[in-house]
Amino acid sequence: MESLLGCYNGYALGEPSARIGWTFFKLAFKSEFEDAISSKFSEMIEKYNRAGKEEKFARFMSDYFNSRGCKVKIKTV
Repeated sequence: MESLLGCYNGYALGEPSARIGWTFFKLAFKSEFEDAISSKFSEMIEKYNRAGKEEKFARFMSDYFNSRGCKVKIKTV
């Protein structure tokens, strides 16, 4: 996605922690990268039936990763 948008180093990963058979980590998007994603995929993001902008974005990113073989779930915190 970074190549597609021309935005590099647009996120930060937190330290992983394993619990109940899952690995959890924090993924933070830098505002420039998030804005580029939101702009490029605005029509797709708006189709999600979620209350707020953050929830729609999180659901879109989960689906984006899953469509590329990454079995992740993204939750806003």
